Formats: sequence, C-alpha cells, structure tokens
Amino acid sequence: MFRRTANHEAAALQTVSAGHTLVELLASLSIASIVVALALPDWSGWLAERRVLVAAERLRGELTAARRLALAGGQVVRLCPTIDRMACETQRDWSAGWLSQKQSASGWQTLQVASSLPSRVRIETNTSNLSAGLQFNERGFAILASGGFASGSWLVCATGAQGRTITLAASGRCEAVSAGLVREVTRIAARDWTELP
Repeated sequence: MFRRTANHEAAALQTVSAGHTLVELLASLSIASIVVALALPDWSGWLAERRVLVAAERLRGELTAARRLALAGGQVVRLCPTIDRMACETQRDWSAGWLSQKQSASGWQTLQVASSLPSRVRIETNTSNLSAGLQFNERGFAILASGGFASGSWLVCATGAQGRTITLAASGRCEAVSAGLVREVTRIAARDWTELP
C-alpha cells in the first residue's frame, strides 16, 4: 500500500546528512573565539574613547552653561574643582568633580555639582591658574578670583584612548579638540602635555 519512492529516500538521506558533527561544532567555536579575541582590544579602546568624549563634553558643556548663565543673569558664576562635592578645592586634578556656583550677597550659592568621573578617566589643567577654578563675569569673560583674565586648557584622558583638550580663551569661549593617544594615565603634569604621542 505504501510504496517507497525515490523522493522519500532522498528526503530521508537529507535529514540524516543535515546535522553537524562534533568536530564541525568545535571548529566553528574555535574560529568564533579567535574572532572575539581579536575584536576585544578594539572594543576596550572604543569604550575608553567614549568615556573620554563624554567627560570632555560634560566639562565643555558646564563651562558653556556657566558662561551663558553669567551673561543672562548679569551675575558672576564660577566653576571650581571639588573633592567632597561641598566646597571648592585648589588642585589641578578635576576628576573628582566640580561645582558650579553663582555669587550672591551671602556668598557662593551652589547651582550644580558634577560627580566624579569613572576611575579610568582623568581631567587635569595645564596651568596652576585654573587649579582654583575660574569665574565668568556678567559680560561672559573668564576671569580668575584675583581679577585677571583666565585662559588655559584641561586634558581629558584615559589609558589607550585619544585624549581631548578643552581650551578656554579669556573671552570665555571654549572648544574641545583631539589631544592624541594616551598610552598610560598616571599623573599628567603640564610638562607632559607637549610629549603626548
């Protein structure tokens, strides 16, 4: 009643030969693991560069916002590094965060607190003038607490990533540009900036 035809036999053979052997699966897994191992260094470098870009844009955005607030409100606004997120500190390393404050009759009023950066990202100024922070006057100019014009740069870097430099002009405007590849982040001093590869 049921006859086996050539089509049925061919279909039966196809289902048997459609499987993969253990050797084929192991070969596929080893090739996939080699591809993943080759891609991992690029992935970690990409992540480090994203962290640097985010941190640089965060600082540049805060500088721009502080200047705009000073211009719009006709008041003095300052940015300064902080360690405890409560008071301004005098230090070149801004990686622990910074404060945005406006001047009032009773002193400095905190507007915003920027939290610390990921442990692998550093922000440091290239000049001791900016280690105590800077102020934007009601005309938008960057000034020091002593009254002189403020200008300088911050290096934003992470090991194995392209660093970014945030440059502040005395006019109060700032820009971010590439600073080259940073091989290892330890303590970046002003003298090291010209030696970056």
